[in-house]
Amino acid sequence: MNVSRRVAAILSAVAVLGGTGWSAASGSHDAKSADLSAVAIASASHPNASDEAFSVSQLGSGRSVSGDASAGADTNCDGCSSTATTVSVIYVNKTNEARLDNLATSTTSQCSDCSSAAVSVQVVVLRHPQTVVANNRSFAANAVCEGCTSNAAAHQIVVVAPRGDRLDNGELAELREWARSQAAGPAPSTMGLRSTAESSTQHELEDQLRGALGPITTVRYDADVKAG
Repeated sequence: MNVSRRVAAILSAVAVLGGTGWSAASGSHDAKSADLSAVAIASASHPNASDEAFSVSQLGSGRSVSGDASAGADTNCDGCSSTATTVSVIYVNKTNEARLDNLATSTTSQCSDCSSAAVSVQVVVLRHPQTVVANNRSFAANAVCEGCTSNAAAHQIVVVAPRGDRLDNGELAELREWARSQAAGPAPSTMGLRSTAESSTQHELEDQLRGALGPITTVRYDADVKAG
């Protein structure tokens, strides 16, 4: 499969995960799954494309629950840009297993002075320790382009907050603003510097959550950041 077809396949897979720009809170009953995606595709007719998806969900019905979040950005025209940002906050109550997937993809192709950026942030708050099966990944690529950049960042954090508190509207707004700030993308760095940056990002997220939720225990944190 050539690069262009591979890029198209990845973006198609992202689009299948759900609609774009959706924002909702769950009802009083726990759901079994939460799916959220943002997709931005820049073209000559839409040179500066952007999409932002945000949701707050409550899961906990059944023995297993799942949460999928994704952001995909693609640019293929001269001087164009695309930005996709997803923030998914999931509260998990009584269940045996939580299956979590977070994905960010960013591509530029067949263009000059063009850019794309995708950021997906998945925050999962557990009431009790439980089995967590999680995947977090990003992909960024440039193909047949000049002066082009692509940045993708997937941030996934899972914490246990036994008090059962939740982020209020102001704290959710701060989290969304933080996600937008990540769309600027990483500067080229060595592996050591990247590890330091990821540690700093983890502390930033933990501090935000601790301020809202009280004492927390981080079960999992993963940042996958790519620059093309």
